[in-house]
Amino acid sequence: MYHMFKPHLLVGFLFLFSAFTETSKPLPMADNSEPTVQRSQKFASVVFFYFGDSKFTSLGQETVQLKHAMEGYDHVVLLKHDNVSSFWDLSEKDEKLADVKKTPTETNLKDQLKELASKGYIIDLWIFSHGSTSGFRASTGTYGSNSTFSTSDITGIPSYAGRSSMPIRMVYTVACYGNTWADEWQSIGAKTVVAPRYVNFYPNQFEKFAKEWNDNETVKSARDEADTAASRTASQLYILGDATATKSQWGGCPFGKTVLGDHDCAKDYFTDQWIENSEWQNGQSGKDNMNHSSTYLIKGDSNMKKTKVPTW
Repeated sequence: MYHMFKPHLLVGFLFLFSAFTETSKPLPMADNSEPTVQRSQKFASVVFFYFGDSKFTSLGQETVQLKHAMEGYDHVVLLKHDNVSSFWDLSEKDEKLADVKKTPTETNLKDQLKELASKGYIIDLWIFSHGSTSGFRASTGTYGSNSTFSTSDITGIPSYAGRSSMPIRMVYTVACYGNTWADEWQSIGAKTVVAPRYVNFYPNQFEKFAKEWNDNETVKSARDEADTAASRTASQLYILGDATATKSQWGGCPFGKTVLGDHDCAKDYFTDQWIENSEWQNGQSGKDNMNHSSTYLIKGDSNMKKTKVPTW
């Protein structure tokens, strides 16, 4: 079973693909007529970016346009390593939008959430990382030295901050299995959590989601608009290539069939290389199973908007 490791390359490939197919458009203005906006309220964005993969894979990951998760806030915290040269770091100029920049460790994430809450900020948290049912990957302080921000770490944040709950408006993550720890985020105060069901084959849907969020669309509308044919096709092309390269490991498909179709070879490939057997949807094609696994589920308020001020 190889699927615990393979998403690393997929994430790098898809972010790289997204960077070179992205059309440059001006960001839309927020709808200032939103009645729930309170001018005295302060909003903060916390961007946690850590995959901890090889530098080759990181080249693709570093192309993600983090600015979409950083614009339109009163305060921006970026937790991210500088692990590639400026020449290859296509997100470097986006990083200058951050008011605070630190390494993506467990302690730094807890400290920043604690400090922002104490200063009265409403927080949106964006997590770019690898995930499992146990939590998401964090750094111990040096790139490549990995730890896990676990579900118990999540539920322990209010105690760490000396609060009963945290003023987190939204958590958005591309991490695999992010939905499996959505309940933990909600239990500490998060009003809405947008996260993949199982293995996420479509991390490149982040940028479209963030643009729609910046345009004051609801999280549900932003999620739906981000689920484009182009984003899915990029990953499906990668899968076809990977299936060919690894067929000696899982058996291959007969002539005329592919792992994206409904032949039994699709299940052989995906359950050997990517997802658990229990996660496979019988009677569905490989492409349908990719869509099912990657679906960004919403827990909490699906009508949350960027200009909405929740209460805790």
